[in-house]
Amino acid sequence: SPRSSARSVRQNAPSRSLAHCNAIYIEASTVEVYRGGAIWREVSRQLAAAGFVALWAPQGGHDDVLLVRQKAPEPLNVFHAENYLRHNHRRLEHLATLELPLHGKSVLEVGAGIGDHTSFYLDRGCAVLVTDAREENIAAIRSRYAHEPWAAAQVLDLDAPALLNRQFDVIHCYGLLYHLAMPAQAIAFLAAHCTHFMVLETCVTPDAGVALNPVSEPAADPSQAVSGTGCRPTRAWVWAELKKVFPWVYATATQPSHPEFPLDWNSEPASFAPLTRAVFVASKVSLDSNPKLLATLPTRQEAV
Repeated sequence: SPRSSARSVRQNAPSRSLAHCNAIYIEASTVEVYRGGAIWREVSRQLAAAGFVALWAPQGGHDDVLLVRQKAPEPLNVFHAENYLRHNHRRLEHLATLELPLHGKSVLEVGAGIGDHTSFYLDRGCAVLVTDAREENIAAIRSRYAHEPWAAAQVLDLDAPALLNRQFDVIHCYGLLYHLAMPAQAIAFLAAHCTHFMVLETCVTPDAGVALNPVSEPAADPSQAVSGTGCRPTRAWVWAELKKVFPWVYATATQPSHPEFPLDWNSEPASFAPLTRAVFVASKVSLDSNPKLLATLPTRQEAV
């Protein structure tokens, strides 16, 4: 039926079944009309995360509303926007300075988008399994690296990961953790598939406490949370979760030269960019001799 109740939307959205419909006609209430029923604020937020926009708002306390799917942007248009390209340059530039043993390793790249970090490892003689949660992103990766014998690609959703039945020397997890609804489980999954170390870059909340800070994200955007739910954890939260599954955890002494990577974590809140980011290295082997890595969370870092 093209018509659905608000209660069923709340129970099932965001749902993968929504991928098969272009319009939804629902009853919507701005106040509780049915006991336990969802109200418009909840429904509209959940459906917006799935890519739907309302053609009108409910009138009065109870009304019928038509929502239509917004056209999803093409992955290439999103990931190759100027801000993304600049951001990737600075992140990989920084990674190259960390003096990590990367050459000739087996690598699992997660949350790869359309594979803009993959060649960093291929050019270092690595064999890379490139993964992302979205089929359309994987299709773009396969097209780009069709002639690379050491690159393979497959779908992997780290909010509900399927076992890979193999381990990797290096895990590359850049720009993914904060797009997950269940990042702690993802960290544990990645640790179980890692023999050497994981490099992890993520957006964080610049607060000294230990907090996950869940957020809603537009699931229709190929660069955002596929579930519609992400997070903005504090550095301390990330550190604590990594310590549960890796014997050695490090912060980097430096940060990429980009506005989203703070250098002084004691700054006034208003001085931070809307998104703030940090880099971690979690390891199964000691990297204590590496001068680029710190065994405690720093309050100040230097720019590369």
